[in-house]
Amino acid sequence: MREEIISYAPPTAPFPFWIEMTGISYCDGSYHIARKNSGVWVLEYIEQGRGEVRVNGRVFTAGRGDVYLLPEGSDHDYTSSREEPWVKKWINARGPLCGALCRAYGLSGVYHMNGPDLSGEFDALRAMTRATPDAAGAAREGAVLFHRMLQKMAAYGAGKEENEPAGALKAYLEASLERPVTLADMAAHLYRSPAQTVRLFRTAFGETPCRYLQQRRLEGAALLLAGTRLPVQEIARRFCFADAHYFANVFRGKYGLTPSAYRRGNRVSARPGGSARGGALSR
Repeated sequence: MREEIISYAPPTAPFPFWIEMTGISYCDGSYHIARKNSGVWVLEYIEQGRGEVRVNGRVFTAGRGDVYLLPEGSDHDYTSSREEPWVKKWINARGPLCGALCRAYGLSGVYHMNGPDLSGEFDALRAMTRATPDAAGAAREGAVLFHRMLQKMAAYGAGKEENEPAGALKAYLEASLERPVTLADMAAHLYRSPAQTVRLFRTAFGETPCRYLQQRRLEGAALLLAGTRLPVQEIARRFCFADAHYFANVFRGKYGLTPSAYRRGNRVSARPGGSARGGALSR
């Protein structure tokens, strides 16, 4: 786990926006941030990897090309995948300007978005903060870049109605990891043909919905193998694999190990039926 972080003490004079921290994180399986009634706004851009984000009772998977925006006052936590760890750029900011801009651009309650490429803005932000030692100067310049990011998110969301069905399908699949789902079910959920359904999802997320669902089920199975004593056959049944033999073959294709060998090499504090989570970091 490695992070490049630039942080500032609060400015001595009142500012409508100021940067608490900004940086880039090269995560591993231990990465987990949790906040109750958060005192900061969090904006993050995922360059690679996958992870889970929970905010105010909502849960979503954030992968490559995704942006998530967690507001001040929210209860949230986010965890990087062990198998596909995040590389992500981020900013923690404070001040009333954050909420005012979100309301002005219709982003209140928008926690997650796939598509707007904020990598350049984050690179500019990091370059600016390296060259600006004082909090006041960083606040002035940072407000402009933060504004630009939200403008880009709002413009992308307004012009990408085509992505809305793909996002709805992704949420449907996330809720269906432990129940049988066919391509026909997915198409019916979107009121589209199977071919249109596959095209929409692949355009938005770079893979077919069936492959996405299988990979997410395998990730869930890996967590149960490492963190519980559930039999392999029961884990295979829970994640809708036809039988333990098929599950073992597919699992080995992803992780290079049989389920039993993976369990031996990755065992954590095992529980009869629960799942294990890493501890929360302070940032």
